[in-house]
Amino acid sequence: MGRPKKTKQDETMAMSIRLPSSIRDIIANRALANHRSLNQEIVWLLELALKSIEIERASKDSSLSG
Repeated sequence: MGRPKKTKQDETMAMSIRLPSSIRDIIANRALANHRSLNQEIVWLLELALKSIEIERASKDSSLSG
């Protein structure tokens, strides 16, 4: 039995970003409290923010059309 094929969504890439140390500290503390790595916490927060933006956009679109 081989490895399951990865979809585009499952692929990862390395990326380097610059953050103010205060933001890095907040994320690191959240990661510790949530038993996640710093990377996992950053990904989780980005996914949460993107979902929130989509919900907000859908809400605005429905209020404009209705």
